[in-house]
Amino acid sequence: MGDYSTLADFRNGLYYCFGNAKDALMNTCDALLCGTNVHSFPELSLSVFFGRRWPSLYEAFDDAEIDRDALSRLSIATMPPVSAGERRLLAGDITSILRPESPTARDRTYAHVSNAPKGAKPVLPGWQFATIAALPSEPSSWTSILSNTRVKSEEKPTQVVAQLLAEIAPQVPEDTAVMLDGSFGNASFLKVAGTIPMGKLMRTAKNRTFYRCAPISTEKGKRGRPRLDGAPFSLKVPQTQGPPDESWSGSEHDGHPIKVDCWHDLHFRKCRDLNLSVIRVTRLSGPDTKRNPRIIWLIWQGSFMPALEKVPTYYRLRYSIEHSYRFDKQELHWADARLRTPEKFQAWTDIVGAAHNQITIARVYQQ
Repeated sequence: MGDYSTLADFRNGLYYCFGNAKDALMNTCDALLCGTNVHSFPELSLSVFFGRRWPSLYEAFDDAEIDRDALSRLSIATMPPVSAGERRLLAGDITSILRPESPTARDRTYAHVSNAPKGAKPVLPGWQFATIAALPSEPSSWTSILSNTRVKSEEKPTQVVAQLLAEIAPQVPEDTAVMLDGSFGNASFLKVAGTIPMGKLMRTAKNRTFYRCAPISTEKGKRGRPRLDGAPFSLKVPQTQGPPDESWSGSEHDGHPIKVDCWHDLHFRKCRDLNLSVIRVTRLSGPDTKRNPRIIWLIWQGSFMPALEKVPTYYRLRYSIEHSYRFDKQELHWADARLRTPEKFQAWTDIVGAAHNQITIARVYQQ
């Protein structure tokens, strides 16, 4: 039997994160946790753990007050521990809650549609949510949701992720690293997130161009402004890359041979003050498809860069947040609740995240 004191601490702290309707919100969370036969949001009110009449379910979110800052601090404080000698890994991502047939839902935007059929529009009206999650030691849905915040229509999703990382950074160890997908591996994101004291491992598009440091001119009396950038480093033009500064060869998790090459001291033209390391991960066998390419390009920005043999493993763990999204939407009915305002849906999102974290804590300490 595991030590469930962490779960008890989370539940006690969760209750005091709620203001109005705290008892109804706790009942809703318990019904979500324990309702194995629940197939929709209204069915939560039929659970023996809800203990109220069904109108109270909707009334709870009409009156809900949640201290989201306190909830985030509680989630960080009760994260499952990392193994000895390992570092804390986080992931940041964006997901969509589609509402194409809800024209009265306020502040809808066009949200990305994953796995849309060929020829279909890749966007539909809905809400977007920015998520920061702590990653498990093996790819799975057993993450810890540290923050899950709706992106307002006037905000950029990458900027919201950067804001959440800035809030979380002082509360985690200094060698914490965050894994990010290709929508973050660009100058626009780094301009707002580059000063956050946290290492960032980001996938980047294969057509990016970086630049080396500008050469120091030794010619006396030369007129004109000094060069701001050195020679270009184009990912699609191998002749511009030169030999890597570091290399490592080995095997990945499925036994396929792999090679990792790294070039240091590069930058984007739009943020020259941020020093980047560009990493090429090459799978030497196996399929070469759009979803599983032979070569991927990554960027590292920040201190405490991991050893090259750790890079493929770290980035592979990023996919745990995708499994987490699927679990929340399919098993915890995150997208099923038809709440009329984005504020009510944000409260429901916080309840889903709290239920998710309790399941993760209980599973970790049961082993």
